[in-house]
Amino acid sequence: MLLSNVRNRTERQSDIYQEIGKHAEEPEIKEAIEARAFVSKQILEKLDECFRIIGEKPGKCTGQLQETFLEDFRKTVARHPGFVPSEGNE
Repeated sequence: MLLSNVRNRTERQSDIYQEIGKHAEEPEIKEAIEARAFVSKQILEKLDECFRIIGEKPGKCTGQLQETFLEDFRKTVARHPGFVPSEGNE
């Protein structure tokens, strides 16, 4: 179950990075977020390979914490178009 939790969190993080990246306006920030999404996808592929090797399927987790974070981010963006968190306004 632990490996399933890691896989599900990694998958959700990749989705979150992609969504946040859509709203990033500064090229450096957008590039950093896209790099994190890319690395998350690479890790996800490796985890899927682990499951293939052991002959198991990953279990599903709720991912409630990540869902709450993403929902809060969506609300913030909806209320403040152009808002991108940075060191000065976190």
